[in-house]
Amino acid sequence: MKKPKRQSTKLQKTDDAAAAKLAYRRKMNTGFLFWTVCSEGPCRRAKRCAGDGEACFQRWWPHVPEEFKQSIRAAIDGLRRGLSPEEAVNQVESKLAEWNEIDARMAQEEEEEEQNAKPVVREPVIAPAHGPRVRSL
Repeated sequence: MKKPKRQSTKLQKTDDAAAAKLAYRRKMNTGFLFWTVCSEGPCRRAKRCAGDGEACFQRWWPHVPEEFKQSIRAAIDGLRRGLSPEEAVNQVESKLAEWNEIDARMAQEEEEEEQNAKPVVREPVIAPAHGPRVRSL
């Protein structure tokens, strides 16, 4: 009987990294409650992300409201910079206020552009003066 071949340490590390990334993505998907709208049976039965976490994230992330995305990004940024949870919450609130201000300003500018836009005037198409060309055999 042959002994199974051992994986190289480098290959094993990449497998471990991929497994850790998948576990992290599944945890995020579960936190966002993507499993509630997932069409995969294992996710619905387990009431958590149990499928391909990356594909699920790519499918549902565009449907998350932008304001919520901004708050998540600000919280992650604050925690990565070493802020305490309370300081991170304060940062989230200030970033959201800043984002809402920018969003309102952009909406107002778009509205002004629509109001100031000149209507497109199209010239009528005039048919040629002579009739259609007809060939006889």
